[in-house]
Amino acid sequence: MCKRIICVVLTLVFALSFMCGCTNSSMKLPEDFSLSATEINFSKPGETKSLYEGEVPSEQITWISDNPMVATVENGTVTAKGIGSTTVSAEYFGIRYNCLVNCNLQYSPDLLPDTSEQSNYDGYAVLPPPVTFEEPSRFYNDSAFIGDSISLKLSYYNEATGDLGDALFLVSGSYGVGHAVDGTMDLYFQGQEMAPQDALAAAGVKKVFVMLGMNDIDKFGIDITMDYWAKFVANIREKNPDISICIQSMTPILTTGQVGGFTNENMVEYNERLKAFALENNCSYMDIASFLKDSDGGLAADYCSDSFVHLTEAGAYAWVQALKAYAGY
Repeated sequence: MCKRIICVVLTLVFALSFMCGCTNSSMKLPEDFSLSATEINFSKPGETKSLYEGEVPSEQITWISDNPMVATVENGTVTAKGIGSTTVSAEYFGIRYNCLVNCNLQYSPDLLPDTSEQSNYDGYAVLPPPVTFEEPSRFYNDSAFIGDSISLKLSYYNEATGDLGDALFLVSGSYGVGHAVDGTMDLYFQGQEMAPQDALAAAGVKKVFVMLGMNDIDKFGIDITMDYWAKFVANIREKNPDISICIQSMTPILTTGQVGGFTNENMVEYNERLKAFALENNCSYMDIASFLKDSDGGLAADYCSDSFVHLTEAGAYAWVQALKAYAGY
């Protein structure tokens, strides 16, 4: 009996020794992997960075992103997806390394290379100083958003998340600044059709964020659309003299989806005109477009739901992050 036990033990020892020898020859130790940085910064959707250093094959490592809407990670390569910060992790045999990923998507001096060719960076978003450091959902409680079907997606996103609090959404598909001025299409407030200036007055909001013009540009061109803007703002202030008006830039178009007047070239020119108009008419201006562009200047593919102009959940998330930045977050 004792001899049998000794034989079994010796057999197990031999087997374990053999297995360990094979393992040591084919597998790397946990200390044979590491990350190349503990923090990285991105400035545009779609940017990538290889984060992995070490001898362990990257596919044997478990890669995790805490928020794939901000950044994803696959075999050590991190890809920027949306505005915000997240942590990506690498784990191997109980050892875990973390890296903070910041996807800023807006102008920041430390993000720009040391070069005199600043014209290459005209697409970076420049937000005005924060109006307040109030929590965003409270900041937007006394606000209204006026827009077309692009803003309609923002309204659905806010219904699901509450990130913008009780903000009022006066939005309708195909709506334009020309409709607002000519009265050829009204918006709905509390079940009644109203001109936007009347709905704002009835709601008693203190701030209004407007994104309009894509449909107008295709129909009228930029010059006529800007003429409509002057009348539109005057109408709002006539009924709401104390309201704060923020003009949001028009969002970009998927590069392969450009057609007719719906071109990114038109959107860039239009947004420049909007920015100048805002400065001349005591309005705030928020560059939303730059938060949604890819490296070609079009709408980032991950943000596009229809191969054209409308946004995905990730696109709406990026927009909300820009709005949070405006509120001081």
